[in-house]
Amino acid sequence: MDIVYSHISTLYTLWKSLEVDPCTLNQKLINVIQELEKLIQLEKNEKILLVANIEDLIASIECASNQLGVSIEDMLQSTCLRDDLVYNDLQLLPTFPKYHSLVELNKKLYQEIKSRELHIHECLPQIESISKELDLPLKISCDLRDLRELKAQQSKEFEILVRNIQYYWQLLDYSVNTSDELEVTLHQLFEQFPLEPISITSAQVTFHIKDVYYYQHTNLPLSKNIISKLNEKKLELETMYKKHYVIYTRSVNKLKAVWDELQVPLLERPSIPQTLGINDMIKLRNIINNLEPFIKKAFEKYILELKEQLEPLWDACLVSNLEREEFIASLYEKNTKHEIKVIVDRQIEYLQSMAGKGKALMALMQERKDLIQKMIDFEKKASDPKRLFQASFQLLEEEKWRNSCLPRLLQLDRSLIKAIQEFEKLAGKPVMFGEKRYLDTLLEEIADREANQTFFGFLNTEPSKSTTTTTSIKRAKNSRPASVNSLGSMMKKQKEQQSKPRIMCPTSSQSMPLDKKGKKQQAPKDSKPTPVYNPSYIPPPLSPKPYNKNGRLTASMIPISTIHKNLLTTTKSI
Repeated sequence: MDIVYSHISTLYTLWKSLEVDPCTLNQKLINVIQELEKLIQLEKNEKILLVANIEDLIASIECASNQLGVSIEDMLQSTCLRDDLVYNDLQLLPTFPKYHSLVELNKKLYQEIKSRELHIHECLPQIESISKELDLPLKISCDLRDLRELKAQQSKEFEILVRNIQYYWQLLDYSVNTSDELEVTLHQLFEQFPLEPISITSAQVTFHIKDVYYYQHTNLPLSKNIISKLNEKKLELETMYKKHYVIYTRSVNKLKAVWDELQVPLLERPSIPQTLGINDMIKLRNIINNLEPFIKKAFEKYILELKEQLEPLWDACLVSNLEREEFIASLYEKNTKHEIKVIVDRQIEYLQSMAGKGKALMALMQERKDLIQKMIDFEKKASDPKRLFQASFQLLEEEKWRNSCLPRLLQLDRSLIKAIQEFEKLAGKPVMFGEKRYLDTLLEEIADREANQTFFGFLNTEPSKSTTTTTSIKRAKNSRPASVNSLGSMMKKQKEQQSKPRIMCPTSSQSMPLDKKGKKQQAPKDSKPTPVYNPSYIPPPLSPKPYNKNGRLTASMIPISTIHKNLLTTTKSI
């Protein structure tokens, strides 16, 4: 080739010095070009022939390998061949050295076949004869072939596992356990074949073994026990790597977003670790902790402004203080004001969709609270004997309101329970009263109303936070003490009052409990009782489950009309 280049260079120099017309150059070189084209075509044919010969040799080698019970890959990678001879490259890059190596291998294989055939012809008749004499089945063992295949498989797995472990050790800055013999052996092996410096941002090292064969340079066996231990270590390191990588990615993204948000100059930004070791994770955590005060200071005013927008909606939707604090705390974990704005807008949109239901529920709760407060005030007023000296129409109005307030309260209880259930279903979370579900507290207050020794069965307007579920029979029977007057004198005075044209106001001592009425003559079943509005009558504490002296349940003693009798509710009826 040097001679050709020299002649071409000489021609070019002569023609350039003579200033030859370029149009005449093709005519002068036509013979040379034709000879070169013939030579090129000849070499192409030679290459095609070489490829065909190599294919024939590979087919012959494969046939011989099958006869000998070995794989063609093992034969091509044997020590008698060149190191650059690779089975997958034979057809892609055909060369004469490869061809000659294959010819040599093919000859050796067929020589081996002939040698084995001779041994078989010599030994097989003897084996058949002895097997026949001993009455044993004739078998030809293939253990060697199977063991070779198993060795090739496990050696490949060994190489991949060791390369994985070396990569994770270097990236995680792993400390070798000196009490573990396997780790010590691997550490010595890795010192012989160190990897190039790697970082988390660089491409992951390939796990396909090309140049280094770890197994050839270590005394570790290819046993299943060793492969299993290597696999366990690889999985353990891989789990650690994934865990650290998630933390690293989240932390780096947060740092970059905060630096951009706070407009920190590039020169003032601390360097980010490039590996995933324990010390690197601690360093990364310290960088983030140092930024936390600046993040809080930068976002605090902005978050407080958004909080003022949320407060009315939170109140309307009955959002507890705990939920509010958790939501505000989650805003400080965001990296930019844009992210905070997106979260708050989403929360506002949700709260606006719930505000109507929340206001309706609050109105119902307030109405019930006001009614209970009014009933408590009435009970305090009813305990004053001076109220009996009021005008008769006022006493009648009080009696009328007293008979209607409890049914109204029971109706509000049912409406409130239904409204709370619908609101919780729509919101997907319970309505809280303090640290407890409001509905549970309400049901307990309704169930425990009988235990409170007051006129209407409760002591305050707020739901009770107690968890009382049973009522003592003794407390239920301890009603207000009876008056000094007997039942006969009471009935006589009532008849006298009914016969007079105006209503008399008896003293407060004439009040009596309802359980004394059992001595009256019972009316026929078909007759409808007519309510008698007696302003002097003050009932005992209300109890939806009163007891008689024998401990048995009696009829309801709540002073309401028979129309509203089925409005009484307990926890079970609700």
